[in-house]
Amino acid sequence: MLRASADDHGTDVGWDPAFSAGEAVFGELRFASGRYEFDGRDATRVVGGFESTVVDIAAPAIHFMRSDVDGAFAERGGKHVGGACTAMSIGGDDVVVAGNRIHDAADDGVVAAGLVNLSFTGNVVHALHGCGTDGDCGPCYNGHSDGLELFAVKDSEIVGNMIYDVASTAAVFFGNWADELGMGASEYCENLLLANNILYSPETGFVAYIEDAREVRVLNNVIWGLHQGAYGGLSIGVNVSDLDLYNNVVLSINYTHIGGEYDPAEHRGDYNLFGYSLGQWQDGPHDLVAEDPDPPRSPAARARERRPARRRVRARRRQSARRRRLARRRRHRHPRPRLLRPAARRRAEHRRDRVTGAPAKRHARVVASRHDRPASHHLRVPRRADRRPLVRPGA
Repeated sequence: MLRASADDHGTDVGWDPAFSAGEAVFGELRFASGRYEFDGRDATRVVGGFESTVVDIAAPAIHFMRSDVDGAFAERGGKHVGGACTAMSIGGDDVVVAGNRIHDAADDGVVAAGLVNLSFTGNVVHALHGCGTDGDCGPCYNGHSDGLELFAVKDSEIVGNMIYDVASTAAVFFGNWADELGMGASEYCENLLLANNILYSPETGFVAYIEDAREVRVLNNVIWGLHQGAYGGLSIGVNVSDLDLYNNVVLSINYTHIGGEYDPAEHRGDYNLFGYSLGQWQDGPHDLVAEDPDPPRSPAARARERRPARRRVRARRRQSARRRRLARRRRHRHPRPRLLRPAARRRAEHRRDRVTGAPAKRHARVVASRHDRPASHHLRVPRRADRRPLVRPGA
C-alpha cells in the first residue's frame, strides 16, 4: 500500500491531482496477516482512539515506513480522556519499521516482543506521557512509558533513531521479567545492534536499561539525561553477557541500581566519552571522562559563580562610559568644521561695516564651529532700520 502520487499515476486515465493533495488519515491499523508493505511517503497519518494501540504489527514480513503514528493523547484535570495507550506494537518476525514519527501515547512508544530479525531504523519517538494506572492518571496499564521496550527480541537492529521527551521510565528498556514471569533465559534478548541512535531523556531516572541480554553491541550512540547523583545515564543489570560498548557519548554507567556487576570478561568497551564516572565501569585505554557539564550545586554556590560575570558586566559598563567621556573631550578640543548655510553666506557677503560704511570682506567660505567659533564670525542679520543701501566704491 503506497500513498498516491502524481509520479505514479499522473498519466493514468481518471487520475485527479486532488488524490495526492493534503494528508491521508487512517484510524488504527492492525496487520493480522503477513507480507504487506505500507509506505506513507511522509504524507500519511495514523491516529489512535481511546485506550488503543495505534499500529499493531502481529504478522511477519511487514514493512511499515514514512508515516506519522499519532497516539492523539489528551488529558483533562490530570486524567487521560483521549488517545491511545501504546503507539506501536510489534510481534512478527522479519519486520521493517523505518522513517516514521511515533508520538503522543499515554504509555509506551514502541513495544517489540517475541520476534526475530526486526529492523527499526530512522524513526523519531517522542511525547510519551507516563499516564496510567499506577499514578491514577488513566486506564492504561501502569503508565511506565518507554520509548522502545524490548523483550525476547533476537537478531535485530535498532539504528539511527531519535528518542526523547519520555515522561516516565526510559528511552530504551530491556524487559526484565523473563526469570520471574516468563520462561527464563530462552526469552532474553539476544544478538542486538544499537547504533547511531540519539537517546535523550532528562525526565526519567535512567536513559536506558540493559538487562537479561546476550550479545549486545552498543556503538556510536548518544545516551544522555539529567545528572541526578548516580542517575541519569545507562543502567546495566543482571544477566548481561557479551556486551560491547564502543564510541558512545554516555552521561554515566550505573551497575548497582538494578543489581548488576561489572564483568571484565563479558563487558568490553573503549573510545567512549562519559559525562562523569561513578567508578562502576572499567574505563578502556581510550575512554574519556569529561568534566560534568552540569554538576549539582547549591543556590549559594550558583550565586558565587555568577559574581565574576556580574563584575565583568559592570567593568564593561565603566569602560563604555569612560570611552564616551573621552570622545566628548576630543570633540570639544578639535571640533569638526561646520559650513554656514548658503543664505547666511550671502548675507555676510553684502553686509557693510556698521562703523565705517565700507563693504564687508567677501567671504567665499565662512567656516566656523558652534563650539569654538571666533567672535567675529558670530554673524547677526541687522534689523530693517539699520540696513543701508549698497553703494559701489567711487559712486
